Amino acid sequence: EELHLAAVQVMAASVDESATHEPQHAESVARLASSIAASMKMDEEDIHRIRVAGLLHDVGLVGIPEEIINKRGSLTAEEWRRIKEHPEVSEAILKHISSLESFLPVVRHHHEHYDGAGYPDGLSGNNIPKGARIIAVADAFQAMTADRPYRKAMTVGQALTELQLGAGTQFDPDVVAAFIAVLQPSQAKAS
Repeated sequence: EELHLAAVQVMAASVDESATHEPQHAESVARLASSIAASMKMDEEDIHRIRVAGLLHDVGLVGIPEEIINKRGSLTAEEWRRIKEHPEVSEAILKHISSLESFLPVVRHHHEHYDGAGYPDGLSGNNIPKGARIIAVADAFQAMTADRPYRKAMTVGQALTELQLGAGTQFDPDVVAAFIAVLQPSQAKAS
């Protein structure tokens, strides 16, 4: 089990190094997602599954040219189509590893929106796997609070406001509330 997790961490780190916008992105998403899952009182097996899926959620970015991922301006329609394929590419890569089969739905659906406007399948609400709804919040927060080639990082407060504005449309409102409780435990108790 430890060797399995170590191999997954190496795979995630290599994707972050070669294909993404920031080092340690996958590790940060995995850590935040597992904290959210724990705060939602999920069992240890589910927390572990969400952590591993968080490490692997962007593995499909390896097939997208770096000039698209790191583009400073707006993406063309074709470039955006390529970016939107990465959850399916991730699933296609990982499905060949039988021990990762249970992680595939979470990896595939981490860009679905609570209102059904996401991708790749347009799932909504509880039809989106809970782990994917959790990773969506962790991934969005991590992306918003990191510098990108096309914009500066938001502050934690700005990112939390964006998550709250997206609760019920892009994000599961229960997951957003759990995430805020993780980041701001004293404020969550007061409200």
